[in-house]
Amino acid sequence: MTQINIKKLEFLLLLTFLTVNINAQNLFTGTNNFDSDWRFHRGGALGAENPDFNDSDWRVLDLPHDWSIEDLPGTNSP
Repeated sequence: MTQINIKKLEFLLLLTFLTVNINAQNLFTGTNNFDSDWRFHRGGALGAENPDFNDSDWRVLDLPHDWSIEDLPGTNSP
């Protein structure tokens, strides 16, 4: 290969690397907030894995939440 072809190849590789790097940064700068619209039901719920399951009677809660704090004896837990 000639000196000019090697320089062109190096330039194209550098340009490709920079383009991929910039696009990757743009993909991962956003954040997702998963804190809203959570519901809680202590116990089994047959079929709750289905998207059309009716959970309207479940208690709405804020995150973070730990199921183990529910109904603790001697506390005023919900």
